[in-house]
Amino acid sequence: MATVPFTITVVGEGNTGITTFIHYLKNMTGGRSDSDGTNFKPDVGVTLFDLTTNNGNVRFELHEIADRDICRQTHYEKTDAFIVMYDATSPETHVVSSFVMDIAQTCPKVPIIIVANKIDCDGISEADIQAIEDTDVIPMSAKTGRNCFKVIDSILTILVGKDTYIEG
Repeated sequence: MATVPFTITVVGEGNTGITTFIHYLKNMTGGRSDSDGTNFKPDVGVTLFDLTTNNGNVRFELHEIADRDICRQTHYEKTDAFIVMYDATSPETHVVSSFVMDIAQTCPKVPIIIVANKIDCDGISEADIQAIEDTDVIPMSAKTGRNCFKVIDSILTILVGKDTYIEG
């Protein structure tokens, strides 16, 4: 069976943990990035990784972009799905609506998944995490890996089909 490629663009304000999320996925899947792994620069880059799912093989090309203008010009139209990430501990990064509106205006049919990262940090309780889940935002910790694959499974379900998940 052929591998199906998907381009995923991950956006968010600085210091939300996008780079940590991508590194976690890369390390867990044996993926490769456009850097040597020791000098990875936050806010730019492409990481590739292959996944085996219950519905076949997929390849994710993750684009990490912090600058919206660069992102819009070079990646929006090539993107199959977006992850918009914010820091659950930093209220100033909770304003994801500008990213969502920008994406919706440029690519109205491209799915968007919103992720609240850093749920492992002090001050975030299980009740806070449940409140995040109640808003259809995925609570995640890129540092510990909690729910990282839930984000990917959500994208797979949207792009590949109902109940698609990573095997293994």
